[in-house]
Amino acid sequence: VIGVLKSKGYNSMGMDQDDIVLAPYSTVMKRLLAVQYLEGIFASALTEDMTENAIDEITTILRRTHKLLPTDEDDFTIRSQQELSNMLNTTTDMLTILLACIAGISLIVGGIGIMNIMYVSVTERTREIGLRMSVGQGAWISSHNSSSSRSSSASREASLGSCSGAGRASQ
Repeated sequence: VIGVLKSKGYNSMGMDQDDIVLAPYSTVMKRLLAVQYLEGIFASALTEDMTENAIDEITTILRRTHKLLPTDEDDFTIRSQQELSNMLNTTTDMLTILLACIAGISLIVGGIGIMNIMYVSVTERTREIGLRMSVGQGAWISSHNSSSSRSSSASREASLGSCSGAGRASQ
């Protein structure tokens, strides 16, 4: 052990930055990974505005080191924070659209269910009105009686509920 780094804690992605070992890349390549090439290089620009300049400089250095001709394609990839951020935003947008579609389908299915329940209740009510009309009671009276009986029973139930709730609260 040559030294100990200052504690940094967790980063924005939830990874502990203190669980890291720094070693010479030649030692890691030969003794740990048994490879002859670097798998990745992390670099940072001095400021955010200089990111593009840093990418251009890194590209020039890597092309020269890899001995690529000006007509050759790069045999490496460079990703910036902006590119990673754009990919994350695209993924988030796609998930938002997917969830909106699922919510829309759920609302449509729920609406169809409620519509069917209302259709059944109207169908049952139509039979009741037809029966009352056949006995001589008019459709208006039937509608009036049923709505007034519904409202009076609802009023009774509300007052009973209020009284029993107030009685329990005082106990």
